[in-house]
Amino acid sequence: MAVYWAGEVFVLWVCLAAFDRVTPGVAAVVVGYATGYALTRRTLPLAGAGAVEALLPFALVWVGFGLPSAVLAVFAYRFFNLWLPLGPAAFGLY
Repeated sequence: MAVYWAGEVFVLWVCLAAFDRVTPGVAAVVVGYATGYALTRRTLPLAGAGAVEALLPFALVWVGFGLPSAVLAVFAYRFFNLWLPLGPAAFGLY
């Protein structure tokens, strides 16, 4: 499970680095990621669907990132996190 979370944080870090002018600190990304996901687990019944996109940018702003780069980074992160694996998963089901 730790490898999965490390991969998640790494992808978020890469997305933030792509849309921000400075290389983000690992500690800030970890705290923003953990805070954003802790907030999204409280949103039932959909278990975070849509809430990640709404709350994770504000958690990243809270740790020092700009809102425009945080929003773009979160949407890019969710593409890699959620939508990109759907193609191989759908193929695997077939």
